[in-house]
Amino acid sequence: MKKINVEKENSIKINNHYKPEIDGLRAIAVTAVIIYHFNKLLLPNGFLGVDIFFIISGYVITSSLSRNNKGNLSNFIFSFYLRRIKRLLPALLFFVVINIFLISIVNPAAGYSIWAGIYSLFGLSNIEFYRQASDYFAIKMDLNIFTHTWSLSVEQQFYLIFPIIIWLTNFGKDGLLKTKPLLFFNIFLSTISLFSFIYFYKTDQIAAYFLMPNRFWEISVGCIVFILHNQKSRILEYIKKIPSSIPIGLIIIIFFLPVSLALQSTILIVFSTAILILSFKKNTFIYSIFTNKKLTFIGLISYSLYLWHWGVITLSRFTIGIHWWTIPFQILIIFLISIFSYKFIETPLRNSKWSTKKWSKIFIGAIPLLPSSYLIYVNETKIRDFIYLGKFKTNEFDSIAEIHNFKTKNDINIKRKNDNKDKAIYIFGDSHAYNLYPSLKEVTSKYDYKIIYYIDDDDGVIYRSKVNSNLPRNEDLVFYSARAFYKDEKMVRTNIEYLVNIAKKSNVKLILVDDLFPFGENYDLDFFPKFSFYGNGPEISRINAIKTRNQHTKILKDYVDNKNIFYVDPIDSICNQKTCTAVINDQLIYADGSPHFNEKGALILNNLWEKEIPKFINKK
Repeated sequence: MKKINVEKENSIKINNHYKPEIDGLRAIAVTAVIIYHFNKLLLPNGFLGVDIFFIISGYVITSSLSRNNKGNLSNFIFSFYLRRIKRLLPALLFFVVINIFLISIVNPAAGYSIWAGIYSLFGLSNIEFYRQASDYFAIKMDLNIFTHTWSLSVEQQFYLIFPIIIWLTNFGKDGLLKTKPLLFFNIFLSTISLFSFIYFYKTDQIAAYFLMPNRFWEISVGCIVFILHNQKSRILEYIKKIPSSIPIGLIIIIFFLPVSLALQSTILIVFSTAILILSFKKNTFIYSIFTNKKLTFIGLISYSLYLWHWGVITLSRFTIGIHWWTIPFQILIIFLISIFSYKFIETPLRNSKWSTKKWSKIFIGAIPLLPSSYLIYVNETKIRDFIYLGKFKTNEFDSIAEIHNFKTKNDINIKRKNDNKDKAIYIFGDSHAYNLYPSLKEVTSKYDYKIIYYIDDDDGVIYRSKVNSNLPRNEDLVFYSARAFYKDEKMVRTNIEYLVNIAKKSNVKLILVDDLFPFGENYDLDFFPKFSFYGNGPEISRINAIKTRNQHTKILKDYVDNKNIFYVDPIDSICNQKTCTAVINDQLIYADGSPHFNEKGALILNNLWEKEIPKFINKK
């Protein structure tokens, strides 16, 4: 008898009715994200709308699983994944295929975006962004039409493990919610995940942002909220007494906090949202706002809105831009496409049976992924030049590093031994130093230099350990070049002083090469769109180009003695007396807005080295 009482105490009947206030909350979340992506200054923390989505997902998924935990494990897992595939895949597949075609028309360097689209279909785009060390807030992510799919991938990875947790804790069996096992297990896992998120936020922000284990706690909080919402407890009674206006007020304030407080803001908005959901009370002013039909409709189409808003914004950056006068039209387009997607893609395919046979339903849902991915791959490798509306072929936007790291077998790694004691060229620095490689290789070969070493950096700091086994000798030449926009002057000087010591110790010549310059503060954003629809590309005045790197130039010149240490400025090779352009004599010379040379563009420095190299060799 006592055991039965305990069972009743730990179980409650499942509450199965639709909660329109959740759709109202979805509407708030997606609106915040859209405002942020249009203009970050209007809502500095609007991206936290994604975190609200995570909580809602945890709440809704727990609700769904609680109603469907019947039969054996295979039936339970099957029914769950079928519902997820029918809910998420059709709209995502429609979005990905259409936008890969559209971005290929306007973006000559759409390759990375295209692959991100493929990864998103398999729930892996967050891992790919992490692997590529892509900061979500970086300018280059503004041009990736699938940047926002990282959050969908996080949720899909969560779905791989959460149904098993539900099954093992017997949650929802026989129409009863056995709450304690799932509640305690989720609190335990959420605590670990939260501490992991805090730790990685301080040590590796990209991992904290993109990887599912560090986001698990947010979705899990939604699960905990559902459990609390459906049982009688003192905690719920206390929270119910809190006016809903307090957590919604906190959420609004958090949206306007500076991004520098993103860690604190993320934690605050998660728990504020949890309290808001638990504090909703019918027949109150806040509840009437969140259940307003217009707001709940936005919530109902929020998935399509989330998908398409970023597509429209990204395509706009390559075409008409984003201005105060374009935003109303862009918002209208976003809503029209999202309504179409919701009514004619999402809803019909979610409600259709697909097949009468059990496992063929999932097969039918998943099978479009393979041919779609293949067509996307063919587009990326075969037909982009035919689709792209620009003057130049898409492969002309391949950087030197891409070409020589992935498309040829040039061995310029420092690990290569110089057993024959041949004269060598050493190139130190970051990816901008790689700009020097093709021209130096071509010109110095005439002076019997047979080996070129490239020594890169780690976040701006030269890999010194790589040099120890192959130190330069008397006749070798050492070159240094790096981005002129490192804010850490001490780091730049430390690198140069390290090379100065090598030059003096080994009696070799060190050539400090000034940097190239971007065509605007937004790098790729000020570069690629200028080529859309047969544009001539970006340009910058020579005066402004020089100004952008004044501080860097001064640092380089501080070490010049014209005996062992020399300074070279490539500006006369890439600019005329008034203007610096990305296209010279109808030849594109840059691959991106950083900028990095393309293969032909790098050879524009040949004349410079033909003039300068003999000076270094003959200098005593």
